Amino acid sequence: MSAEYRATHRILSLLEQSKRFSENVYESLPGVMFALDPSLRILIANSGTAQILGTNVESVLGRGIADLFKSEAEQKKFSEHVEVLVRGERESTELELAIT
Repeated sequence: MSAEYRATHRILSLLEQSKRFSENVYESLPGVMFALDPSLRILIANSGTAQILGTNVESVLGRGIADLFKSEAEQKKFSEHVEVLVRGERESTELELAIT
């Protein structure tokens, strides 16, 4: 086995460990927690998110955030919060929304 192969294998192993650790931390957070990709699709979610949607985490992943809102007004409220974050005016935000 070459040194390059061993180094690559080690890096991949460390990345997998880091991914599992991050997922465990995210899952342990209380309440509803999710992260979105640039297309506003759910990239990662905890069980609290799945629970309020009445499903499991796997079926939440990849869904567009707009799919979760009961009304256009709720979607607009969310979009306004996202814009504040994108502009860098705040690092985090909280908001209450009615979901489907």
